[in-house]
Amino acid sequence: MARIRGRELSLDKIVANEKEFGLQVAANAARVNAKLQARSSGKMFQPPRRDPLADRNIVEHIQRSIKAGARVRFGSREGPLVRRLPTPMHEANWKVLSAEDRKTRKKLKPTDSWIKTMWLPHPDHTGNMLKALSWGCSMSGVGARSLTLHLGDEVIDAAKADPLGFVRHMQMRMARELKRAFRSVKGAVFPEYFFTVEDTDLGRPHVHGGIQLPNEDPAYLGIVREALKKAGGNSHHREAGRQLHMPELETPARWVNYLSKWVLGSAVRHDGGHFAATNGIRRQGRAWYVKARSGEVVLDPKSSWSDFGFVDLLEGLSSGSKRS
Repeated sequence: MARIRGRELSLDKIVANEKEFGLQVAANAARVNAKLQARSSGKMFQPPRRDPLADRNIVEHIQRSIKAGARVRFGSREGPLVRRLPTPMHEANWKVLSAEDRKTRKKLKPTDSWIKTMWLPHPDHTGNMLKALSWGCSMSGVGARSLTLHLGDEVIDAAKADPLGFVRHMQMRMARELKRAFRSVKGAVFPEYFFTVEDTDLGRPHVHGGIQLPNEDPAYLGIVREALKKAGGNSHHREAGRQLHMPELETPARWVNYLSKWVLGSAVRHDGGHFAATNGIRRQGRAWYVKARSGEVVLDPKSSWSDFGFVDLLEGLSSGSKRS
């Protein structure tokens, strides 16, 4: 029975992938039609300022480059010579790009440093997917954790019924529980965080994101964990001790690429809303993004943290870090 169930899950994932890809194709088709209409009327086509498909391609390109072993530096149109993906009107050919990376890697000597420079749009002209990358990468090593929270039925029903939307409901709920938890703690500094709600045919809605703790004090971490569990409600994962997962955030670029895998489908289910972040994380993320576009940030394949500016992780960083 277990093998049959595994096959069913694999089929479910294939179907969900096809639906997500269908949304990408539909969005790209709408842009092509807009371009053709503009051309036939003699007008200039202006691509959307916040293009989720273009953002997604850039995030995936970054992740694929890091996985290939390259260090990634960013730039703007006014900055250093950069390679820009063929967006927003055309999808990137990942097979071709991966083949080019393999050829480049073979030519390199063991002592050579491989740096790829990529274009980033202006922060005012991009959406939350690239902003989420900046939010994750701007977190300092101490207290930076990924976040996965499973939700109870009562929380899911309340979020779906909220006229403000699912994501906004969860943002307010998490903020409320954190304030209650720290009400009796003098001088407490609230954690900064961001998240998205993943909602697909594969399972129930749940939260993925990142959280920045001001310190690693066990008592502080315990308060945060209990507050987030209350915000999640009575999930069936709670009894098994799997309702909340907060390991150290060692690879933010990879994590953001993972948590955005169903972002288009989830946005359709939640009427367009899919990311939320505290004001503090938005400010530090924007500062990181501006530095990145000026060429001052490099993502290292050993950790995918920026090794200039906010964080400097050594190559010998142990992969067996303590998790809670």
